[in-house]
Amino acid sequence: MVKKNWFNGVNMPSIVIRELDGTERLVRQFSYQDYRDSLS
Repeated sequence: MVKKNWFNGVNMPSIVIRELDGTERLVRQFSYQDYRDSLS
């Protein structure tokens, strides 16, 4: 993982974990609300 950095409102990539059996689990998805909240 790296430190997130908003750039002109470009969407941040989602954080996904690939399990040992090959399935993927969504851990965190970023939205415009997250971007807006980070400005204040």
